[in-house]
Amino acid sequence: MVISYTTPIVLHLYLRRSFLSLKMENDSKVSRALKALEVRHEPGLTDVQLMLNNDDLKPVEKERRQWGAWHFVAFWMADSFNINTWMISSASVQDGLSWWQSWICVWIGYTIAAMFVVLTGRIGAKYHISFPVVSRSSFGIWGGLWPVFNRAAMACVWYGVQSWIGGTCVYLMIRSIWPSWDKYALGGPKNSLPESSGTNTRDFVSFFLFWLCSLPALWFPVHKIRHLFTVKSIVAPAAGIAFFIWAIVRAHGLGPVVRQGSSLHGNELAWAIVKGIMSAIANFAGKSTTDLKTLRSTNTNRQQQL
Repeated sequence: MVISYTTPIVLHLYLRRSFLSLKMENDSKVSRALKALEVRHEPGLTDVQLMLNNDDLKPVEKERRQWGAWHFVAFWMADSFNINTWMISSASVQDGLSWWQSWICVWIGYTIAAMFVVLTGRIGAKYHISFPVVSRSSFGIWGGLWPVFNRAAMACVWYGVQSWIGGTCVYLMIRSIWPSWDKYALGGPKNSLPESSGTNTRDFVSFFLFWLCSLPALWFPVHKIRHLFTVKSIVAPAAGIAFFIWAIVRAHGLGPVVRQGSSLHGNELAWAIVKGIMSAIANFAGKSTTDLKTLRSTNTNRQQQL
């Protein structure tokens, strides 16, 4: 009888101990995972103190100020050869502008955006501080959370848009190799996503592949990716020029687009020009805040003008 009464108790204690041990082990794994995601900081600081002082908030030390003048030249060369610019110009032509009008709209829009980029970049280049710290100078410590969260949300949306555009490029590359990839499109025999989803297997997988390949690049700190833009400043213009030549050859010449004028007049023409300029400004508007990330790593305080 003693055995029959004590056995459940012993078993309960054993199971409870095993559960607590497993829980502690899992908690330690979670703690280690969270620790790996933390921004580097001085030990012994409270959560409130960490909002005021960590490696991302402190001015960049001299060892990490490795961006030189030509790195910024390469950065802007690489960033100017992007599909967004082509889409802005082609959308303006589709709205009724001539090719040279849409080209001028892009130049005007980018020039306006560049002025704000230079003005805000001066702060990062001189004081080597980040956007959250700059926000606190206007909004305060707690009020500065709003522009930071706003910028973070915009970054997520923008990254999603860029990933979808990149996914379209991945789709074209896959289809060029395997034409059967179109069978996974909407209405295709191998599509597994419903029409109500707003997408299809082909496009979603292409989007996911681009996102998966580009995501690891976010891990590296800013001062270590300067050479990435050096390589991109060579590859992107070469690819853009090659694509331009390929398109002319496939179209058997420049076609009527170069010779056609604007189909708009009066107020319609004016608003189409405004729309084209604002689209160009919007493409680089985010740089007025994100340029602090790169310019705070510059080795001189005058290179933001580049």
